[in-house]
Amino acid sequence: MRYILCLFITVSFLAPARATPPESLSLMDRVIGISATQVFILREVSDNLGLYAYGMRDIYLVAKNATSGEEEDIWPVYRVYAANTGANGIEEIKAFPLEAAVNPYDILGERAAKYLGYGFLDLASEYAPAGGLDEDALWVEGNSLENADLMAQISQSLGFTSSAVRPYPESGFHSRNSLTPQEMFASPEFTPDDCSFDGVMTLYRDPAPDVVLANISCLIDDRLSISLAVVVPE
Repeated sequence: MRYILCLFITVSFLAPARATPPESLSLMDRVIGISATQVFILREVSDNLGLYAYGMRDIYLVAKNATSGEEEDIWPVYRVYAANTGANGIEEIKAFPLEAAVNPYDILGERAAKYLGYGFLDLASEYAPAGGLDEDALWVEGNSLENADLMAQISQSLGFTSSAVRPYPESGFHSRNSLTPQEMFASPEFTPDDCSFDGVMTLYRDPAPDVVLANISCLIDDRLSISLAVVVPE
């Protein structure tokens, strides 16, 4: 769990300003494992709480079907609140326990999953396979996903996350949000034009077919920023 805590502590905060910023929520996936049937992802949800100097960050473990891309299981891992109200950087770090929180590496062991210690390959790399996101589909060499199916996979991920995000505590932190993360993830309206194809990862399995994942980033309504791992089927 020490590594997960470091993910949060190293995040920088914007300097205080006079105007209150808009509510901003981000979601970022990090692929950490693969089993015979599922891909395992650490999903970080970051909320600026409608304030420059504060932030709430959650981590969830997600199990995604390696063939269809449908998300099948999600577990809470960690929640931390940070306040940057002083001149010398982060002034307060506070962990809020999440009910039924798990150690993600225990789940990998229980599901006979292999740990992955590498991330998405940048499309600019000479080793990256040919691919793109155009007006019809997301494609990576011989694999493709029509845009309607891409939007459906992303929407399912956001809805699944919305149903799993734990309510914030009633006290102990500052917030000016008018919408909860559950509400912001529940039914956002977006199109492929709001998204970009930023990276690719091939997960090798033997004897099962390889799994191709695309890193898709979308900015929705200027306040919801996501970077999701999407399965691109053969």
